[in-house]
Amino acid sequence: MRFRQALQLAAVVASAVVAGLFGVQGTLALWTVSASSDAGMIQAADFRLDLNDREIPGGVAAAAVVLGSPTTVLTPSSPVFVKVDVTLTTNATAPFEMEAGLGAASISETSSAELRRNLAVSYAAVAGGDCGTPGLHYTATAAARVSTSDKTTFCVRLALREGAPLSIQQLGARISVPMEFTQIGI
Repeated sequence: MRFRQALQLAAVVASAVVAGLFGVQGTLALWTVSASSDAGMIQAADFRLDLNDREIPGGVAAAAVVLGSPTTVLTPSSPVFVKVDVTLTTNATAPFEMEAGLGAASISETSSAELRRNLAVSYAAVAGGDCGTPGLHYTATAAARVSTSDKTTFCVRLALREGAPLSIQQLGARISVPMEFTQIGI
């Protein structure tokens, strides 16, 4: 009987200790430390993308880059090159990069279906920003990494296909080039 009474007494004491800890919000740790602090502020980094030194406004799905008037006439034997610089500026402390991608161009605002068929738009990402470098490989799409506070250059090549009729050489058109940006961690 003694053993049973000792067991009941131990259970009552353990229950009292647990109830006491819950009542005073205590802990069974050997020691505890706490510190108070004032309300803090968390700020995400800002970053800015510029095309040819013009800011792309945040939340905008499209931005226009004025290609200007070419100084040479576009013919099947002489393409026109336009440089597009992409700059990434940020106040982030951790390094990261963006990947800029150029998609297939669409040609609009022209009355000539013949011009749409014969105008070829292609791209190349170039180091150093020189679009006149011989041997650049131009493709229908292009992608390149843009490092923080650095500039990446794309060359846009406008050309008339061989055998294009002379009647389309003086026509105008709007060329839309989709650009997509993806953040890449380092």
